[in-house]
Amino acid sequence: MKYQNIFILATLLLLIGCSATPEKAVKNGDVVSDLGVIGNIDKLDHFISEVSYKKESSVKITRFTKEGDPVFIRLNYTQNKIEVEEDPSKDKNGNKEKRNYLCTSITNKEQANEVHYLVMGCSPSRSTELLVVPK
Repeated sequence: MKYQNIFILATLLLLIGCSATPEKAVKNGDVVSDLGVIGNIDKLDHFISEVSYKKESSVKITRFTKEGDPVFIRLNYTQNKIEVEEDPSKDKNGNKEKRNYLCTSITNKEQANEVHYLVMGCSPSRSTELLVVPK
């Protein structure tokens, strides 16, 4: 009985410790601008700069759904292409299928009180808004 209680307690602590929050994502070095938390935007700006100089680079963005579930986006620039991997597997209410596509460019556009980060020239044909950050 004693070992069973220890096992249950350890399992609960592990589950609680592994749950993703915007604060933990920022601490892990991810780019975040969701649920009132903004962090590491400079890493995304650095990635854009590296792409403009055709230097290999990568960055991880963690977005959060309204319910607080993380959606991971990995960008990897190599051989003049931006590889995008969207991983919504932790989204309890959405499609859990990973999506991979290639894009030709990334930019940020200032609008009113926000900066929108987008990838463009993607195959399959799409433009994707990665993140919106308040100015």
